[in-house]
Amino acid sequence: MTPRDLIVRPLRLWWRLTVIEAMGFVALGRGLARRPHIPPGARPLRYARGRWAAPALFGFAALAELIAIDLLVPWERFESYAGTRWIVFLLGVYGVLWVVFYVVAQHMYPHLLHADELELRNGHFAVARVPRDAVIGARPRPMREDESDRVVLSDPLAPANLDLDFDRQIAIRGMLGGVKRRTSKLAIIVDDPREAADLLATWADPGRSRAG
Repeated sequence: MTPRDLIVRPLRLWWRLTVIEAMGFVALGRGLARRPHIPPGARPLRYARGRWAAPALFGFAALAELIAIDLLVPWERFESYAGTRWIVFLLGVYGVLWVVFYVVAQHMYPHLLHADELELRNGHFAVARVPRDAVIGARPRPMREDESDRVVLSDPLAPANLDLDFDRQIAIRGMLGGVKRRTSKLAIIVDDPREAADLLATWADPGRSRAG
């Protein structure tokens, strides 16, 4: 690692984290205004319906922790440092708010079908961008099917329900923007896997709809 990397990499990480936090507030604003991010000409593939269980548990745990820390910790014993309780309290409030950001972003940033690209998203993060001519298969995924052969993009307690096959390796990116892995077999979650499979098949092969 060069001296330049020692400076640039932390700055890039700080900037990425700052953008993530800012986009949480943008997502909340979109939610309040009921304006999902769907660019002109794009068609949404929604995926938020089945992803409520894990955020609900995290939100409940964050809220319970917030109340427990405030009520159970004997802050008066810290004397001159007793004001620390408000810092801890505000951090706890922000933790609950972050869960709200996450849930709202799932609704405001659906997957998108562009003219020549499938954009898979997790909230406001672009997880993968798949060229239209790379999609060779889309089908509903049976529950409890073995997932060892595929990269799975889903949440805990919300199993993937749609299999996607590509004719090439597609980059899957993490929250911080770096490529986590590449795959030609992907499993994701959508609100209606059968409808999504039909829509993707027609989009990937427009001649299919004309022939039908």
